[in-house]
Amino acid sequence: LYCFFLPIYRILKHQNVRIKMVMGTKTAPAQPNGKIIFATAAGAWDNGAQPFTNAGGHSFGKAIEHVVGNNGNIKFLAYNNAPPGVPNLKTKSNSKGIIILSDAAATDSAAWIVHTVPGFPAAKTGYNWPVAENARGHLLICLTISESQINAIAASLLLVQPVIYYNDIPQTETAGMPYFNKLADGKISTLPPFTSRQTIRTQNANPVTVHIYSKSESSKYEIYKKVIVKVLKKTIKVWSRRDNILKGDCRGSQRHIRLIKSPAAINGHNTNLEADITNWAVSDPGNIFCHIDKPYFKNQTREPAMAVCIDNNEIFARFNEIAAQLGTVKQIVYKAPGEANGKIIESAAAVAWQNGAQPLTNDAQHSFATALQHVVGNNPNAKFLAYNNAPPGVPNLKTKSNSKGVIILATNADSAAWIVHTVPGFPAAKTGYNWPLAENARGHLLICLTISESQINAIGFCIITTCSTTYTL
Repeated sequence: LYCFFLPIYRILKHQNVRIKMVMGTKTAPAQPNGKIIFATAAGAWDNGAQPFTNAGGHSFGKAIEHVVGNNGNIKFLAYNNAPPGVPNLKTKSNSKGIIILSDAAATDSAAWIVHTVPGFPAAKTGYNWPVAENARGHLLICLTISESQINAIAASLLLVQPVIYYNDIPQTETAGMPYFNKLADGKISTLPPFTSRQTIRTQNANPVTVHIYSKSESSKYEIYKKVIVKVLKKTIKVWSRRDNILKGDCRGSQRHIRLIKSPAAINGHNTNLEADITNWAVSDPGNIFCHIDKPYFKNQTREPAMAVCIDNNEIFARFNEIAAQLGTVKQIVYKAPGEANGKIIESAAAVAWQNGAQPLTNDAQHSFATALQHVVGNNPNAKFLAYNNAPPGVPNLKTKSNSKGVIILATNADSAAWIVHTVPGFPAAKTGYNWPLAENARGHLLICLTISESQINAIGFCIITTCSTTYTL
Protein backbone atom coordinates (compact mmCIF):
# COMPACT_ATOMS: atom_id res chain seq x y z
CA LEU A 1 0.00 0.00 0.00
CA TYR A 2 1.31 3.41 -0.87
CA CYS A 3 -0.13 6.89 -0.97
CA PHE A 4 0.12 9.73 -3.44
CA PHE A 5 0.16 13.48 -3.00
CA LEU A 6 -2.81 14.23 -5.19
CA PRO A 7 -4.64 17.42 -5.85
CA ILE A 8 -8.31 18.03 -5.44
CA TYR A 9 -8.80 21.24 -7.40
CA ARG A 10 -11.90 23.32 -7.30
CA ILE A 11 -12.91 26.42 -9.04
CA LEU A 12 -14.77 28.62 -6.62
CA LYS A 13 -16.45 31.95 -6.85
CA HIS A 14 -18.29 33.94 -4.15
CA GLN A 15 -21.37 35.87 -5.23
CA ASN A 16 -23.72 38.13 -3.29
CA VAL A 17 -26.77 35.99 -3.98
CA ARG A 18 -28.69 33.56 -1.84
CA ILE A 19 -26.86 30.62 -3.30
CA LYS A 20 -23.25 31.40 -2.59
CA MET A 21 -20.79 29.54 -4.73
CA VAL A 22 -17.16 29.57 -5.62
CA MET A 23 -14.61 29.25 -8.41
CA GLY A 24 -10.99 26.71 -7.63
CA THR A 25 -9.39 23.95 -5.03
CA LYS A 26 -6.92 21.13 -4.43
CA THR A 27 -5.74 18.79 -1.68
CA ALA A 28 -3.35 15.88 -1.14
CA PRO A 29 -3.57 12.90 1.25
CA ALA A 30 -0.74 14.18 3.40
CA GLN A 31 -2.15 17.70 3.06
CA PRO A 32 -5.89 17.29 3.70
CA ASN A 33 -6.66 20.98 3.28
CA GLY A 34 -7.26 22.08 -0.29
CA LYS A 35 -5.86 24.80 -2.48
CA ILE A 36 -8.43 27.30 -3.75
CA ILE A 37 -8.77 29.79 -6.58
CA PHE A 38 -11.29 32.58 -6.11
CA ALA A 39 -12.42 33.99 -9.45
CA THR A 40 -12.31 37.52 -8.07
CA ALA A 41 -8.73 37.02 -6.81
CA ALA A 42 -7.19 34.22 -8.86
CA GLY A 43 -3.63 35.52 -8.77
CA ALA A 44 -2.56 32.58 -6.61
CA TRP A 45 -3.84 29.39 -5.02
CA ASP A 46 -5.17 29.98 -1.50
CA ASN A 47 -4.97 27.37 1.24
CA GLY A 48 -8.19 25.61 2.20
CA ALA A 49 -9.36 26.33 5.73
CA GLN A 50 -10.33 22.78 6.76
CA PRO A 51 -9.83 19.16 5.64
CA PHE A 52 -12.38 17.90 3.14
CA THR A 53 -13.45 15.18 5.52
CA ASN A 54 -14.88 17.89 7.79
CA ALA A 55 -18.55 18.69 7.29
CA GLY A 56 -17.97 22.43 7.12
CA GLY A 57 -15.48 25.25 7.13
CA HIS A 58 -14.19 24.63 3.60
CA SER A 59 -15.29 25.46 0.08
CA PHE A 60 -16.33 21.99 -1.06
CA GLY A 61 -18.71 21.74 1.89
CA LYS A 62 -19.93 25.30 1.36
CA ALA A 63 -20.64 24.77 -2.34
CA ILE A 64 -22.94 21.81 -1.68
CA GLU A 65 -24.43 22.85 1.67
CA HIS A 66 -27.94 23.11 0.18
CA VAL A 67 -27.53 19.76 -1.59
CA VAL A 68 -26.55 17.68 1.43
CA GLY A 69 -28.75 19.78 3.73
CA ASN A 70 -32.39 20.77 3.51
CA ASN A 71 -33.25 24.35 2.54
CA GLY A 72 -36.89 24.78 1.58
CA ASN A 73 -36.17 27.35 -1.12
CA ILE A 74 -33.27 25.48 -2.73
CA LYS A 75 -34.07 22.90 -5.43
CA PHE A 76 -31.60 20.90 -7.49
CA LEU A 77 -30.97 18.23 -10.06
CA ALA A 78 -27.95 15.97 -9.40
CA TYR A 79 -26.29 13.63 -11.87
CA ASN A 80 -23.38 11.21 -11.52
CA ASN A 81 -22.32 8.19 -13.58
CA ALA A 82 -21.57 6.53 -10.23
CA PRO A 83 -24.61 7.62 -8.16
CA PRO A 84 -24.50 7.44 -4.35
CA GLY A 85 -25.53 4.00 -3.14
CA VAL A 86 -25.63 2.42 -6.61
CA PRO A 87 -22.52 0.25 -7.05
CA ASN A 88 -21.22 -1.05 -10.39
CA LEU A 89 -23.58 0.91 -12.62
CA LYS A 90 -22.54 0.63 -16.26
CA THR A 91 -22.99 3.74 -18.38
CA LYS A 92 -21.07 5.43 -21.18
CA SER A 93 -21.46 8.79 -19.46
CA ASN A 94 -18.74 10.08 -17.17
CA SER A 95 -20.43 13.35 -16.19
CA LYS A 96 -20.92 14.45 -12.60
CA GLY A 97 -22.58 17.63 -11.45
CA ILE A 98 -25.48 19.52 -9.90
CA ILE A 99 -27.82 22.23 -11.18
CA ILE A 100 -29.17 24.31 -8.28
CA LEU A 101 -31.72 27.11 -8.17
CA SER A 102 -33.70 29.11 -5.65
CA ASP A 103 -37.49 29.12 -5.97
CA ALA A 104 -37.86 32.02 -3.54
CA ALA A 105 -40.09 34.81 -4.82
CA ALA A 106 -38.39 37.58 -6.81
CA THR A 107 -35.05 35.73 -6.71
CA ASP A 108 -33.00 34.91 -9.81
CA SER A 109 -30.29 32.77 -8.25
CA ALA A 110 -28.78 29.55 -9.56
CA ALA A 111 -25.53 27.59 -9.72
CA TRP A 112 -23.95 24.84 -11.77
CA ILE A 113 -21.45 22.56 -10.07
CA VAL A 114 -19.25 20.26 -12.16
CA HIS A 115 -17.05 17.76 -10.32
CA THR A 116 -15.23 14.42 -10.58
CA VAL A 117 -16.14 12.60 -7.33
CA PRO A 118 -17.99 9.26 -7.72
CA GLY A 119 -20.82 8.44 -5.32
CA PHE A 120 -21.01 12.00 -4.05
CA PRO A 121 -22.85 13.96 -2.80
CA ALA A 122 -25.84 12.05 -1.51
CA ALA A 123 -28.91 14.28 -1.53
CA LYS A 124 -30.12 15.74 1.79
CA THR A 125 -28.36 13.18 3.99
CA GLY A 126 -25.60 15.38 5.38
CA TYR A 127 -22.05 15.97 4.18
CA ASN A 128 -20.18 12.68 3.90
CA TRP A 129 -16.92 12.86 1.96
CA PRO A 130 -15.98 9.41 0.53
CA VAL A 131 -12.75 8.55 2.34
CA ALA A 132 -11.62 6.28 -0.50
CA GLU A 133 -11.32 9.37 -2.70
CA ASN A 134 -8.59 10.82 -0.49
CA ALA A 135 -6.12 8.88 -2.63
CA ARG A 136 -7.18 10.59 -5.85
CA GLY A 137 -7.05 13.98 -7.47
CA HIS A 138 -10.42 15.65 -7.99
CA LEU A 139 -11.87 18.82 -9.43
CA LEU A 140 -14.90 20.91 -8.49
CA ILE A 141 -16.04 23.87 -10.57
CA CYS A 142 -18.84 25.98 -9.17
CA LEU A 143 -20.42 28.68 -11.30
CA THR A 144 -23.03 31.12 -10.03
CA ILE A 145 -25.46 31.88 -12.83
CA SER A 146 -28.89 33.30 -13.49
CA GLU A 147 -31.74 30.83 -13.99
CA SER A 148 -31.93 31.82 -17.66
CA GLN A 149 -28.60 30.01 -18.23
CA ILE A 150 -29.91 26.62 -17.10
CA ASN A 151 -31.55 25.68 -20.40
CA ALA A 152 -28.25 26.06 -22.31
CA ILE A 153 -26.51 23.83 -19.76
CA ALA A 154 -29.26 21.24 -20.13
CA ALA A 155 -28.92 21.33 -23.93
CA SER A 156 -25.27 20.35 -23.57
CA LEU A 157 -26.00 17.66 -20.99
CA LEU A 158 -28.64 15.99 -23.18
CA LEU A 159 -25.91 14.74 -25.54
CA VAL A 160 -23.78 13.16 -22.79
CA GLN A 161 -26.57 11.02 -21.29
CA PRO A 162 -25.98 11.87 -17.60
CA VAL A 163 -27.34 9.56 -14.91
CA ILE A 164 -29.77 11.70 -12.90
CA TYR A 165 -30.14 10.44 -9.35
CA TYR A 166 -32.06 13.30 -7.74
CA ASN A 167 -34.36 16.08 -8.96
CA ASP A 168 -36.83 18.17 -7.01
CA ILE A 169 -36.89 21.26 -9.26
CA PRO A 170 -40.59 22.01 -9.85
CA GLN A 171 -41.86 22.40 -13.41
CA THR A 172 -43.21 25.81 -12.47
CA GLU A 173 -39.57 26.97 -12.37
CA THR A 174 -38.66 25.39 -15.72
CA ALA A 175 -41.74 26.08 -17.85
CA GLY A 176 -39.66 28.00 -20.40
CA MET A 177 -36.79 25.50 -20.42
CA PRO A 178 -37.54 22.77 -22.98
CA TYR A 179 -34.06 21.24 -22.88
CA PHE A 180 -34.06 21.07 -19.11
CA ASN A 181 -37.44 19.35 -19.09
CA LYS A 182 -36.17 16.77 -21.58
CA LEU A 183 -33.12 16.24 -19.38
CA ALA A 184 -35.23 15.85 -16.24
CA ASP A 185 -37.48 13.35 -18.03
CA GLY A 186 -34.47 11.23 -19.01
CA LYS A 187 -34.83 11.77 -22.74
CA ILE A 188 -31.84 11.02 -24.97
CA SER A 189 -31.04 12.87 -28.18
CA THR A 190 -30.78 10.33 -31.03
CA LEU A 191 -31.05 12.65 -34.03
CA PRO A 192 -28.55 15.18 -35.41
CA PRO A 193 -26.91 17.43 -34.51
CA PHE A 194 -24.55 15.19 -32.53
CA THR A 195 -22.52 18.07 -31.13
CA SER A 196 -23.48 21.13 -29.12
CA ARG A 197 -21.80 24.48 -28.50
CA GLN A 198 -23.33 26.59 -25.77
CA THR A 199 -22.13 29.73 -24.02
CA ILE A 200 -23.16 30.96 -20.58
CA ARG A 201 -21.98 33.79 -18.37
CA THR A 202 -21.63 33.88 -14.62
CA GLN A 203 -23.84 36.24 -12.63
CA ASN A 204 -21.61 39.10 -11.60
CA ALA A 205 -20.75 42.71 -12.31
CA ASN A 206 -17.71 41.28 -14.14
CA PRO A 207 -19.14 38.07 -15.60
CA VAL A 208 -16.94 35.19 -16.72
CA THR A 209 -17.71 33.60 -20.08
CA VAL A 210 -18.02 29.81 -20.06
CA HIS A 211 -18.22 27.73 -23.24
CA ILE A 212 -19.75 24.25 -23.08
CA TYR A 213 -18.86 21.77 -25.81
CA SER A 214 -20.52 18.37 -25.86
CA LYS A 215 -20.81 15.49 -28.30
CA SER A 216 -22.95 12.37 -28.37
CA GLU A 217 -21.66 8.85 -28.89
CA SER A 218 -23.19 8.94 -32.38
CA SER A 219 -20.81 11.70 -33.45
CA LYS A 220 -17.77 9.36 -33.35
CA TYR A 221 -15.72 12.48 -32.62
CA GLU A 222 -12.63 12.60 -30.44
CA ILE A 223 -13.46 15.34 -27.93
CA TYR A 224 -9.96 16.82 -27.61
CA LYS A 225 -8.99 17.12 -31.28
CA LYS A 226 -12.25 17.12 -33.21
CA VAL A 227 -14.15 19.32 -30.79
CA ILE A 228 -11.96 21.44 -28.49
CA VAL A 229 -9.02 22.11 -30.83
CA LYS A 230 -11.34 22.60 -33.79
CA VAL A 231 -13.43 25.18 -31.95
CA LEU A 232 -10.60 27.03 -30.22
CA LYS A 233 -8.33 26.93 -33.30
CA LYS A 234 -5.39 26.74 -30.91
CA THR A 235 -2.93 24.24 -29.50
CA ILE A 236 -4.06 22.72 -26.21
CA LYS A 237 -1.91 21.32 -23.43
CA VAL A 238 -3.63 18.35 -21.80
CA TRP A 239 -3.44 16.89 -18.29
CA SER A 240 -5.18 13.52 -18.40
CA ARG A 241 -4.66 9.83 -18.07
CA ARG A 242 -3.87 8.43 -21.48
CA ASP A 243 -3.82 5.10 -23.26
CA ASN A 244 -1.17 3.78 -25.63
CA ILE A 245 -3.35 4.38 -28.68
CA LEU A 246 -4.39 8.03 -28.74
CA LYS A 247 -1.29 10.13 -29.25
CA GLY A 248 -0.25 13.70 -28.92
CA ASP A 249 -0.74 15.44 -32.23
CA CYS A 250 1.90 17.68 -33.80
CA ARG A 251 0.16 18.06 -37.16
CA GLY A 252 -1.41 21.27 -38.37
CA SER A 253 -0.01 24.75 -37.93
CA GLN A 254 -0.59 26.01 -34.38
CA ARG A 255 -3.25 23.38 -33.66
CA HIS A 256 -1.44 20.74 -31.70
CA ILE A 257 -2.22 18.54 -28.71
CA ARG A 258 0.63 18.49 -26.22
CA LEU A 259 0.58 16.16 -23.22
CA ILE A 260 1.63 17.54 -19.84
CA LYS A 261 4.24 15.45 -18.09
CA SER A 262 3.61 13.47 -14.92
CA PRO A 263 4.38 13.89 -12.07
CA ALA A 264 3.55 17.57 -11.69
CA ALA A 265 3.08 20.05 -8.86
CA ILE A 266 0.44 22.62 -8.01
CA ASN A 267 1.82 25.23 -5.67
CA GLY A 268 3.60 22.66 -3.52
CA HIS A 269 1.08 19.83 -3.80
CA ASN A 270 2.37 16.94 -5.88
CA THR A 271 0.25 14.91 -8.25
CA ASN A 272 0.63 12.20 -10.86
CA LEU A 273 -1.55 10.72 -13.57
CA GLU A 274 -1.87 7.38 -11.80
CA ALA A 275 -3.64 9.00 -8.84
CA ASP A 276 -5.25 12.07 -10.38
CA ILE A 277 -8.52 11.38 -12.21
CA THR A 278 -9.07 14.93 -13.44
CA ASN A 279 -8.89 15.77 -17.14
CA TRP A 280 -8.19 19.35 -18.10
CA ALA A 281 -6.51 21.45 -20.75
CA VAL A 282 -5.27 24.97 -21.33
CA SER A 283 -5.04 26.74 -24.66
CA ASP A 284 -1.80 27.93 -26.23
CA PRO A 285 -1.91 30.85 -26.64
CA GLY A 286 -3.93 31.53 -23.51
CA ASN A 287 -6.64 32.33 -21.64
CA ILE A 288 -8.88 29.27 -21.89
CA PHE A 289 -9.04 26.57 -19.21
CA CYS A 290 -11.16 23.48 -19.96
CA HIS A 291 -12.41 20.66 -17.78
CA ILE A 292 -13.19 17.53 -19.81
CA ASP A 293 -15.25 14.64 -18.45
CA LYS A 294 -13.41 11.93 -20.42
CA PRO A 295 -9.72 10.95 -20.27
CA TYR A 296 -7.43 11.10 -23.29
CA PHE A 297 -8.39 7.61 -24.46
CA LYS A 298 -9.18 6.42 -27.96
CA ASN A 299 -12.41 4.73 -26.84
CA GLN A 300 -14.04 8.07 -25.98
CA THR A 301 -14.66 8.50 -29.71
CA ARG A 302 -17.51 6.00 -29.22
CA GLU A 303 -18.81 7.63 -26.04
CA PRO A 304 -20.49 10.91 -25.12
CA ALA A 305 -18.25 13.61 -23.69
CA MET A 306 -18.36 17.22 -22.55
CA ALA A 307 -15.87 20.04 -22.01
CA VAL A 308 -16.50 23.10 -19.82
CA CYS A 309 -14.14 25.86 -20.96
CA ILE A 310 -13.66 29.00 -18.88
CA ASP A 311 -12.39 32.18 -20.52
CA ASN A 312 -10.51 33.88 -17.69
CA ASN A 313 -6.90 35.07 -17.71
CA GLU A 314 -6.16 34.44 -14.04
CA ILE A 315 -7.69 30.97 -13.83
CA PHE A 316 -5.92 30.07 -17.07
CA ALA A 317 -2.61 31.30 -15.64
CA ARG A 318 -2.84 29.11 -12.54
CA PHE A 319 -3.37 25.95 -14.58
CA ASN A 320 -0.92 27.03 -17.27
CA GLU A 321 1.77 27.09 -14.60
CA ILE A 322 1.20 23.35 -14.23
CA ALA A 323 1.02 22.85 -17.99
CA ALA A 324 4.39 24.54 -18.38
CA GLN A 325 5.90 21.33 -17.02
CA LEU A 326 5.87 19.73 -20.46
CA GLY A 327 9.51 18.72 -20.29
CA THR A 328 12.82 20.30 -19.35
CA VAL A 329 15.50 21.37 -21.78
CA LYS A 330 18.38 19.98 -19.79
CA GLN A 331 21.08 21.25 -22.13
CA ILE A 332 21.86 22.42 -25.63
CA VAL A 333 25.31 21.83 -27.10
CA TYR A 334 26.47 23.73 -30.17
CA LYS A 335 29.76 22.94 -31.92
CA ALA A 336 30.91 25.49 -34.45
CA PRO A 337 32.69 24.36 -37.63
CA GLY A 338 36.36 23.60 -37.03
CA GLU A 339 36.04 23.91 -33.23
CA ALA A 340 37.02 20.93 -31.09
CA ASN A 341 35.03 21.99 -28.02
CA GLY A 342 31.36 22.85 -27.98
CA LYS A 343 29.43 25.69 -26.39
CA ILE A 344 26.76 24.74 -23.84
CA ILE A 345 23.51 26.20 -22.55
CA GLU A 346 22.13 24.54 -19.43
CA SER A 347 18.49 25.13 -18.49
CA ALA A 348 19.41 25.99 -14.92
CA ALA A 349 21.75 28.75 -16.08
CA ALA A 350 20.88 29.73 -19.63
CA VAL A 351 21.84 33.39 -19.50
CA ALA A 352 25.06 32.77 -21.44
CA TRP A 353 26.92 30.13 -23.42
CA GLN A 354 29.47 28.17 -21.40
CA ASN A 355 32.65 26.63 -22.78
CA GLY A 356 32.71 22.87 -23.18
CA ALA A 357 35.05 21.20 -20.71
CA GLN A 358 36.67 18.78 -23.19
CA PRO A 359 36.95 18.27 -26.95
CA LEU A 360 34.06 16.28 -28.41
CA THR A 361 36.55 13.63 -29.54
CA ASN A 362 37.12 12.72 -25.87
CA ASP A 363 34.96 9.89 -24.59
CA ALA A 364 34.00 11.60 -21.32
CA GLN A 365 33.81 14.82 -19.29
CA HIS A 366 31.74 16.80 -21.76
CA SER A 367 28.02 17.19 -22.31
CA PHE A 368 27.73 15.24 -25.56
CA ALA A 369 29.32 12.17 -23.99
CA THR A 370 27.34 12.49 -20.74
CA ALA A 371 24.04 12.74 -22.60
CA LEU A 372 24.85 9.57 -24.55
CA GLN A 373 26.55 7.54 -21.84
CA HIS A 374 23.71 4.99 -21.57
CA VAL A 375 23.46 4.75 -25.36
CA VAL A 376 27.11 4.01 -26.10
CA GLY A 377 27.52 2.09 -22.85
CA ASN A 378 25.53 -0.75 -21.32
CA ASN A 379 23.19 0.09 -18.46
CA PRO A 380 20.58 -2.68 -17.97
CA ASN A 381 18.03 -0.17 -16.63
CA ALA A 382 18.40 2.20 -19.59
CA LYS A 383 16.63 1.30 -22.83
CA PHE A 384 16.54 3.38 -25.97
CA LEU A 385 15.45 3.77 -29.56
CA ALA A 386 17.91 5.47 -31.90
CA TYR A 387 17.15 6.87 -35.35
CA ASN A 388 19.39 8.50 -37.93
CA ASN A 389 19.03 9.03 -41.67
CA ALA A 390 22.71 8.02 -41.87
CA PRO A 391 22.90 5.11 -39.40
CA PRO A 392 26.27 3.98 -38.03
CA GLY A 393 27.91 1.44 -40.34
CA VAL A 394 25.36 1.85 -43.14
CA PRO A 395 26.94 3.95 -45.91
CA ASN A 396 25.03 5.61 -48.74
CA LEU A 397 21.55 4.94 -47.40
CA LYS A 398 18.96 6.86 -49.40
CA THR A 399 16.04 8.26 -47.41
CA LYS A 400 13.94 11.42 -47.54
CA SER A 401 14.20 11.82 -43.78
CA ASN A 402 16.92 13.93 -42.23
CA SER A 403 16.01 13.26 -38.58
CA LYS A 404 18.52 12.11 -35.99
CA GLY A 405 17.91 11.37 -32.34
CA VAL A 406 17.56 8.99 -29.44
CA ILE A 407 14.61 8.26 -27.12
CA ILE A 408 15.81 6.88 -23.78
CA LEU A 409 13.89 5.58 -20.78
CA ALA A 410 14.62 3.95 -17.44
CA THR A 411 12.93 0.64 -16.67
CA ASN A 412 13.15 1.21 -12.92
CA ALA A 413 11.68 4.75 -12.70
CA ASP A 414 9.51 7.28 -14.53
CA SER A 415 12.49 8.88 -16.17
CA ALA A 416 13.15 9.49 -19.83
CA ALA A 417 15.00 11.72 -22.27
CA TRP A 418 14.75 12.72 -25.88
CA ILE A 419 17.98 13.69 -27.64
CA VAL A 420 17.80 15.47 -30.99
CA HIS A 421 21.06 16.02 -32.88
CA THR A 422 22.62 16.57 -36.31
CA VAL A 423 25.55 14.11 -36.42
CA PRO A 424 25.47 11.43 -39.15
CA GLY A 425 26.63 7.89 -38.33
CA PHE A 426 26.52 8.57 -34.61
CA PRO A 427 26.18 7.27 -31.94
CA ALA A 428 26.72 3.55 -32.45
CA ALA A 429 24.74 1.59 -29.87
CA LYS A 430 26.61 0.04 -26.95
CA THR A 431 30.02 0.08 -28.61
CA GLY A 432 31.60 2.92 -26.68
CA TYR A 433 31.81 6.62 -27.44
CA ASN A 434 33.39 7.20 -30.85
CA TRP A 435 33.03 10.70 -32.26
CA PRO A 436 33.34 10.72 -36.09
CA LEU A 437 36.45 12.80 -36.80
CA ALA A 438 35.18 13.86 -40.20
CA GLU A 439 32.49 15.87 -38.41
CA ASN A 440 35.03 18.15 -36.72
CA ALA A 441 34.94 20.37 -39.78
CA ARG A 442 31.19 20.92 -39.51
CA GLY A 443 28.88 22.70 -37.13
CA HIS A 444 26.56 20.49 -35.07
CA LEU A 445 23.78 20.79 -32.52
CA LEU A 446 22.58 18.52 -29.70
CA ILE A 447 19.41 19.16 -27.70
CA CYS A 448 18.71 17.00 -24.65
CA LEU A 449 15.21 17.08 -23.13
CA THR A 450 14.41 15.35 -19.86
CA ILE A 451 10.81 14.12 -19.92
CA SER A 452 8.44 11.68 -18.24
CA GLU A 453 7.72 8.39 -19.99
CA SER A 454 4.15 9.54 -20.66
CA GLN A 455 5.56 12.03 -23.20
CA ILE A 456 7.19 9.37 -25.37
CA ASN A 457 4.07 8.42 -27.28
CA ALA A 458 3.54 11.97 -28.51
CA ILE A 459 7.18 12.16 -29.63
CA GLY A 460 6.83 8.82 -31.39
CA PHE A 461 3.81 10.04 -33.30
CA CYS A 462 5.64 13.11 -34.53
CA ILE A 463 8.69 11.07 -35.57
CA ILE A 464 6.49 8.68 -37.57
CA THR A 465 5.40 11.55 -39.81
CA THR A 466 9.06 12.25 -40.73
CA CYS A 467 9.68 8.67 -41.94
CA SER A 468 12.73 8.38 -39.68
CA THR A 469 15.21 5.51 -40.01
CA THR A 470 15.38 3.48 -36.79
CA TYR A 471 18.64 1.61 -36.37
CA THR A 472 18.41 0.19 -32.86
CA LEU A 473 15.60 -0.60 -30.47
